[in-house]
Amino acid sequence: MPQLRRPVHRFPVRHRLDRIVPAVLLPGLLSGWLAWGVAPAPVLAQFQRAAADGKAGAEDAAAASAARFTPPPPGRPVTAPKSGETPLIGLHTECFDPTAKAETLHGQIAGTGVPRQPRLSAAERDVEADFAAWVQEDPRRATEAALRLAQASGSAEQPIFEVDGVKRLVPEYGAGGKAASPEEYRFRLEHNHALHPTAVAVARLAFIERLDELAALPEDHPRKRIFVTNGGCAAGKGSLTGIVKDALGDKATFGAVWDAAGEGDALENAWILRAALHRGITVVYGYAEANPVTRYQGVLERGEDTGRVVDVMTFVNSYADGAAVFRDFLGSAEYEQAVSADRAAAFGINPGEFDLGSLTDKSKPAFPNLRNLSPEGTLRPDNIAPPPDRQAALEASLKILEQYVAKVRAAGKDPLPVARGALDNAIKFLDDQPPEVRAVVRASHERIFGEQPR
Repeated sequence: MPQLRRPVHRFPVRHRLDRIVPAVLLPGLLSGWLAWGVAPAPVLAQFQRAAADGKAGAEDAAAASAARFTPPPPGRPVTAPKSGETPLIGLHTECFDPTAKAETLHGQIAGTGVPRQPRLSAAERDVEADFAAWVQEDPRRATEAALRLAQASGSAEQPIFEVDGVKRLVPEYGAGGKAASPEEYRFRLEHNHALHPTAVAVARLAFIERLDELAALPEDHPRKRIFVTNGGCAAGKGSLTGIVKDALGDKATFGAVWDAAGEGDALENAWILRAALHRGITVVYGYAEANPVTRYQGVLERGEDTGRVVDVMTFVNSYADGAAVFRDFLGSAEYEQAVSADRAAAFGINPGEFDLGSLTDKSKPAFPNLRNLSPEGTLRPDNIAPPPDRQAALEASLKILEQYVAKVRAAGKDPLPVARGALDNAIKFLDDQPPEVRAVVRASHERIFGEQPR
């Protein structure tokens, strides 16, 4: 198991970005005035001083931005987020050739290493480095450990691969679904981003290992098919396995389940399809539709219970990008050809709101208002609702976060550990966001923590 080097530290204080604008706008304004000779000397001198201050402020902000993050180690690949191609946290699907055997990919990881996140604090970078080093030292050991976790989550015949489950290979994270101690709870809240890319890499390696095993089965073997879940964070993907059993009956026998992390933005589907078709394996996709405007409450409740919190920016992306990516996948030539060859199928549901009463009364369905998105047959692109408005979803999620903080404080408890996992983790993405996104996130941060992120 990977042993991390040092105790967990609090997130470093973030820098302010509100001094960048003058350095960007004022030079053009001044050059216009100078060209037309309309600026009075006192005004011109005032704006020249402001421009100099603004330029210095921008330089200070750039330096602070570099200082608050520890750069990735030299010589290691870095995965940079890009909407529709690479999620905010995770890996690009092209990191691993889906047609390669697991043994070949083990050699790749041992040689080039696990791709790293571009922006992590010093404490996060240490955690990332230790987990990645343990995997790179012996990729087969990591793969076998992840496969055992998948079998424990499902069964030896139908292992369930999930990225968050792989994080349990790190002792500080803990081996249970819930944190077993305050130290595990804090570690989960503060280091989800540091662990996620390496966990993705290991989960994919173990999944490919299982697909290699399934490839050797006879063509008509009932286990020579896999099931892949889709949906945003806290969308109700856990209900998909039961739905597929009801829908497919005897055909709901799979050789593996890829229980996708919502953070992956549905980008793994095409990669999985290529991996499966190359090995003669059939794929069934399930999609859980949900409204992100109301779902962040579930993320916070889960975080309070388990210590695992998805930050608000990653949460919104899992719906805004995830829905668009999955819709495009269903309309892709590769998927349509696989459907025509009876090598792929998909179904979708909108689970509705979870009934808390079902936890104590087993006669109650967990999702009483569950709706089938494609009652006429296999799921099509036009069955998928258009992606939600990103800004509206973000503002609604921040409002839910602030209401959660107020409620927990009113109960005499400390909401800040969960709030930091939800909001501080999102701050590292702000530099790449439009002004309206930066504004609402920074304003929410100030209302919750009493200061803007620096």
